Amino acid sequence: MRADEYYRMGKSKNCKVLRNKFSEEILSFDEDSFDLSYITDTTKGLNMMDKGDESFEKKMSNMLEDFNMDVQNLMTAKRKCIKQLVQDSIETTTEKVSDTDKLQIEEKGKLSEQFKTEFNLMIQQTQGELEKIKSVEMKVERVLNTMKRKKKQENILHLSHLDEFKKLNKEFCEDLYNLDRHHLQQYHKMIEEIRKDVSGIEKKILYDSQKNEMKNIRKHFKF
Repeated sequence: MRADEYYRMGKSKNCKVLRNKFSEEILSFDEDSFDLSYITDTTKGLNMMDKGDESFEKKMSNMLEDFNMDVQNLMTAKRKCIKQLVQDSIETTTEKVSDTDKLQIEEKGKLSEQFKTEFNLMIQQTQGELEKIKSVEMKVERVLNTMKRKKKQENILHLSHLDEFKKLNKEFCEDLYNLDRHHLQQYHKMIEEIRKDVSGIEKKILYDSQKNEMKNIRKHFKF
């Protein structure tokens, strides 16, 4: 990470990064890769230098101490900044999750209300259609009952006509039989009368013939 990025992190979210004349060099270090033992080893090495150059050693020691102090301050500020960033991120995430939950709950509520409305509407339509079907069924049933009654009445009427026809046919047959028998009797009676008439005529003819013959015989005997 660059130094300007550390600086921006330090300024954001109320984090403050201490800066001095070594800030550019300090911000260029990484917390994980920076080893403070290097400063200690360097200090020990400088202590082993020639005592004649104490002023230079003192300056270097002060400079290293300042450098060490700047690094520690930077690390502390970075930790605070990271902690603040994490806390802010958690709060932001929690707020987003809460808003998302509320939005999802509202969407589910709207969907449930829409489903209830459509379901109730469908139930009402179904009930209306069922009532219409029942009404039509009742009308059809009434029509069928009327047709059944009419058919029954027609059947009764047909049966009555059929009975009357059978009765009439029976009477006709009986009358025809009686008439034929009566005609036959008349025929036989007429034949008997004709026979009697023929017999009488024959007798009369025979009598007349005999009478004429007797007349002729008498005439012959007179001469």
